[in-house]
Amino acid sequence: MALAASLLALPRGDKPALWRLLAILAACYFARAALAALTPLGRPTGNEASYGIFSFIGLKQHGMFPSGHAMLSAALFFQADAGRGRAAKRLLGILAAAECLALLLSRGHYSIDIAGGVMIAWIAVELERKRGLRSTRGPRAG
Repeated sequence: MALAASLLALPRGDKPALWRLLAILAACYFARAALAALTPLGRPTGNEASYGIFSFIGLKQHGMFPSGHAMLSAALFFQADAGRGRAAKRLLGILAAAECLALLLSRGHYSIDIAGGVMIAWIAVELERKRGLRSTRGPRAG
């Protein structure tokens, strides 16, 4: 829902905004992949616990820091321009908060996984904003 709301909030025909959004999401997931490989932690339900499709195929998933769900919803919220659409920004904030709360209540993630996902999303959005500011300033005079 948050992804659909983000895409609908983008101005029609604004391809640079779409590319910025995709760059932010790609940066988030590249950072998550690196951190997941370096994190020797198992699931919050235990290293041998398995549910969903994993219970049928016997695959144990490890390295769930940071939360990709929290990261995606937070990145969509952080990148939304409140000046262009206050209602969309508010909706994305509500959806991100609901996602994080649902992850905690369902015991799908530890709170540190969610905090890590939100932090990576914020860093990716801020780096993209700074990159965008540098590219729009043009060459320095002097």
